[in-house]
Amino acid sequence: MTAKHVGITAMRAVRTGLLSTAIFQLAIGSPFANAQTASTTSSSDNNTATPIKHVIVIIGENRSFDHVFATYVPTGQQSVRNLLSEQIVNADGTPGPNFAQALQTAATDMASDAFLLSKAQLQRAVLSDPGITIYRCGRSDVASGAIDKRILAVLAFLSRSGLKPTVSALRCGQARYTSSGEPSAQYAGDAVDISAINGVPIAGHQGPGSIADETVRKLLMLQGVNRPQRIVSQLSYPGVTVASASPSADAAIEVGFRSPAAAVAHGAALADTVLKPSQWIQLIARLGEIPDPTVAAGPSPAAIPDTPSAVGEGQG
Repeated sequence: MTAKHVGITAMRAVRTGLLSTAIFQLAIGSPFANAQTASTTSSSDNNTATPIKHVIVIIGENRSFDHVFATYVPTGQQSVRNLLSEQIVNADGTPGPNFAQALQTAATDMASDAFLLSKAQLQRAVLSDPGITIYRCGRSDVASGAIDKRILAVLAFLSRSGLKPTVSALRCGQARYTSSGEPSAQYAGDAVDISAINGVPIAGHQGPGSIADETVRKLLMLQGVNRPQRIVSQLSYPGVTVASASPSADAAIEVGFRSPAAAVAHGAALADTVLKPSQWIQLIARLGEIPDPTVAAGPSPAAIPDTPSAVGEGQG
């Protein structure tokens, strides 16, 4: 028997023991209580219409009051607040006049939750999402794992945000190098071209307030490692370094990330910028050449004079 089975058996034994103890206490507790208090108080436990003195209701786990007493009708001067009294259901269990008050809502995924999925989950999500349109061999790129997880997350994020993307460029159909001789980010799987959003082509729709503008601004809301390193369109966003305008981006928005290899190289370059011992010596020597500032001995014109009482308190 495994430890798990032992634990389950032990818990069942504990539950049975506790239940037996409760029943035993209710069964014999009253006579003891009556014997102890007979001289001072009178008990009505024996004044019942039947020999039954206690009723124990055992309700299964994950059950509520309304599972048992939803349509209970109290007698005499009793009252109860249940589904029937609130007119949520009728006595026969059918929907009542206030049935809408029992509406329950289910939790839904946030658009940004796409970035929490694994690459395998994102591949399935992107390929099964009717809001993401990808050309045939581009779908093969996704299925084969050739596309970076971050690109897949961006597509899922846009679709879940109500911006259904049409993909016009992934790895398939792209040259290894661009016309300028640079490695192609699309070929590496680190970038995607989006030619339409919600069926509206990017071409001819790149002005302020356009569908392209809305898409770029949505992407700029992403933070940290989820934020693209490159968003190229014909729109300009002053002060935003990752978003650039290019006349050649007339038909699509390019969204790209730094390749994993480039990210490692970038980190190594940052580490290599640490000052060498000889450079520290030069820096300290240069700081020593900076003249000390002249500090006035008296108060400046902007100083607020202390009151005598404040000075006295401060000296005390």
